[in-house]
Amino acid sequence: MRKLLFIISVFMIFNVAAHADGGQSNAPSVSLSSPNNNNVTISITKDKDRNEVDDKTWVDIISAIGSLGSFAVAFVAVVYTYFQYKNNKKENRRSQAYQNYSLFLQLAFDNPKFSNPTENLMCNSIDEDSNIAKEEISAAKNENLKYKYFVANMLFAFEQIFLVIGNEPDWQAVMRDHLLRHKSYLSNSKSIQNGHWNVNFRDFIKSTIQE
Repeated sequence: MRKLLFIISVFMIFNVAAHADGGQSNAPSVSLSSPNNNNVTISITKDKDRNEVDDKTWVDIISAIGSLGSFAVAFVAVVYTYFQYKNNKKENRRSQAYQNYSLFLQLAFDNPKFSNPTENLMCNSIDEDSNIAKEEISAAKNENLKYKYFVANMLFAFEQIFLVIGNEPDWQAVMRDHLLRHKSYLSNSKSIQNGHWNVNFRDFIKSTIQE
């Protein structure tokens, strides 16, 4: 696009120059005869001076047009580059969001007990005073910790999606479906209560778990 605008600008400049050259005509010199048959060429000198002034005027006009054309091309190039940068940035973020969601799906596939957790896992209901062996209590705590990291990974992926394409109904439905599976945990999540996520994304989570 920049090359096309530059070519058009150059064409306009040369077109004006061609008209300027075509519009000029050398006025015939006027000769006056004296009694001694000597030609007086005063009018010739005046015509040359006038032609030189006209030439300078056209040069100034062409120069001004060239400057304006260059400025216009430069301005259009800056605007085009800006919007191209914005578009590329958005596309990169969209691509990254898709990649994050793909990684989350793989994580959910590898850990089905976290992607569709039980109520005990979400609520971390471990009674350490019961007769459960210490090894089982320790294993349950490890499982709960892994689950928390799983949810954090899910929220990170969904936040990236929400910031880029969160206004698309299909993606909102996908995210709601996953979030509702973790409703009990998210209702008491400190990361959401303490504002660790984008404010609009937090509102989306809260509105989802209140359904």
